Amino acid sequence: QKALEIRQRLLPATHSDTLHAAAELAESYIRLGLNDQAEKLLTEWLRKVRPSRNGASFGEAWLLYEKGWLLQVQGRSDEALSYLHQSIAILNRTIGAGHIRSRNVLWQLAAATQDAGRVEEAERLWREGVRQSEGDLGPEHFMTIQFKKGLAYFLLEKKEPRQAREILEQILPSYHRITGPDHNNALDAEGL
Repeated sequence: QKALEIRQRLLPATHSDTLHAAAELAESYIRLGLNDQAEKLLTEWLRKVRPSRNGASFGEAWLLYEKGWLLQVQGRSDEALSYLHQSIAILNRTIGAGHIRSRNVLWQLAAATQDAGRVEEAERLWREGVRQSEGDLGPEHFMTIQFKKGLAYFLLEKKEPRQAREILEQILPSYHRITGPDHNNALDAEGL
């Protein structure tokens, strides 16, 4: 909240850094379970940025991402997709598809697409995320194994447990090396 207040004093409301600070505050609210406050904040800031259309920025993309994530958390994945698609399009233009933030949004888009029941599109997104991350970051990078875990979960939902098990057996040692055996991501993968 303090970071947003400082940016509001020093920068215009539509400056990318100001918008990013608002998005990060919304993320804090979501992580604390304060979804109503996050919704109010995101609605207010998206209203400020939408009329200007001076060219989309990283900050605007991150507001859209947070709005999409909030909608997904609320079980409204169909609505989330539009925000996530807009976010990733802006990020790919401004910071590039290979940037870790773009990868985060691609991961969330794949998860929301899966939650919305769009099976073929979700599988394409999960596999694209794995392919891009392996190619750019390597097979042992945390983002790569996160995409692989997402794909494994997708395959379990799709009733393809053999393929899912192969992926999980491949990534569990990586999780243990990178995060340790007691990290929530390693435990989550073990629970699949």
